[in-house]
Amino acid sequence: GGVQHVGIRTDDPDGVESVLAQAGMRRVQSGVNAAGTVATYMHGGPSAGVIEVIGLRDAGAYLEKMKQAARNWDGITRIANQEHSMRQPLYTVTEDTFQVGDGLSIAYSDYRPSEDKGLTPIVYLPGFMRTARDFDRVAPRFADERRIITIDTRGRGKAARAIDASAYHFDKLIGDVWALTDHPGTGRMVLAGLALGAFMSWRMAAARPDRVAGIVVNDTGTETSSPSGKKMIANADHGTYTLDEAAAKLRAAMAHQFPDLGPEDWRVYARQIYADRGQGYVRDFDPLWFEELARFKAETPTLWPEFSMITCPVAI
Repeated sequence: GGVQHVGIRTDDPDGVESVLAQAGMRRVQSGVNAAGTVATYMHGGPSAGVIEVIGLRDAGAYLEKMKQAARNWDGITRIANQEHSMRQPLYTVTEDTFQVGDGLSIAYSDYRPSEDKGLTPIVYLPGFMRTARDFDRVAPRFADERRIITIDTRGRGKAARAIDASAYHFDKLIGDVWALTDHPGTGRMVLAGLALGAFMSWRMAAARPDRVAGIVVNDTGTETSSPSGKKMIANADHGTYTLDEAAAKLRAAMAHQFPDLGPEDWRVYARQIYADRGQGYVRDFDPLWFEELARFKAETPTLWPEFSMITCPVAI
């Protein structure tokens, strides 16, 4: 499928970082969770992949083996998998597709903790022109304690593209999420939505309050039209770019909002927004979606009625 994800637990995360740097891996994120130091790397070679290094006090020593495997992705993968075979992973990730209406499929990633702690699952709903990749660096922070489902809705990311804009109808996107989450028996869930995903959350919580335990949204309120939204659409052409060109395009549009981001940060951001189609990077959503967006905004200028009906906790 193009992307491999490997989790490595070690008592020497700094040493592992050094070896991965020798292997051509680039650091794209770092942070701290309950387990210890976490660093995620994006492989720079033709075999794309992600390695997550988690520092634990009790992890085994296999750094020398990794040194021998440096510059060899398959070797690093094999040794990491050997480590996992000796230790129970913190969580597993399953990537799959799910058949929905109109002959289409949506794509999702299902993160499940190794130990069920009984916490409410989180379901991520992407924005108008975004994909589930927006949650790639967030999901691992919670996946060791609760289930996380991230979704590429119709016409985005790894989901199928339609031949008619009516297949992207707002209510159909919501129906797909209900069908997907009913299928594996998710039960009550917390919805995390960006822009379009926030609008979906308002309507879902108003319609089925028994299923939505809470909502976390970003980048929007209840009004479906905004000056910032129009500006983002204006910058969302479907040209083909190199990664650096895509990063420069994003930086030109948003550097005033994120003045502290450096060149590598913008490349990381570009990988979230654009997809590598072999001949270059393009925006990872179907431009046919703009037709549905115009209809949606005209017919639904606000979701305040739905918002006013919500009874669960909301964080904006």
